[in-house]
Amino acid sequence: AFAQFDNDIRIIRTTGGMRARTLQGGWPHDAPTGYKKARTVSGISYIEPDEVEAPIIQKLFSEFVSGKYSIKQAADLVYSLGIRNKKGGKMKWQSIKNIMTNSIYIGQISTKFTDGRVIRGLHQPLVNEKTFYRAQAIISGNIKNHSKYAELEWPLRGGFIKHVCGKAMTGSAPRGRSGP
Repeated sequence: AFAQFDNDIRIIRTTGGMRARTLQGGWPHDAPTGYKKARTVSGISYIEPDEVEAPIIQKLFSEFVSGKYSIKQAADLVYSLGIRNKKGGKMKWQSIKNIMTNSIYIGQISTKFTDGRVIRGLHQPLVNEKTFYRAQAIISGNIKNHSKYAELEWPLRGGFIKHVCGKAMTGSAPRGRSGP
């Protein structure tokens, strides 16, 4: 019983310290892709841009919002630029989506320790808010995003050919059991 009580006290102290650091704008967790761990003079752990990965994350966002890539194609782009998963392989598309939807990249912190509140972090943002929210709109489907593959397969899609109703003509290749 005494050992359990001691463990419970340690949990309360640890999570309380992490909550306090987070509410101060620090980051007591592992650094996300594009950042590395650092400490302020007063000892608050926070994150700062990684010299190698930060420019790649910035390029990922700028290329994605330009409409050239789907999330799966963005995973290929990140791999070709040198970012790997923890095992040294290619990141899955879900990991790229998690990066693209993480508000830490615009300087905001929102974790279970902030109880749903958004805190301004001590770290430098890698992406401006306009780019970040455009990426969110593309991911949620509010903005149409055509990938390079779609441009190659359908070069006139949404282009200059108009139907009699005035809307741009489009095309698609349905995929069924017998192929496209």
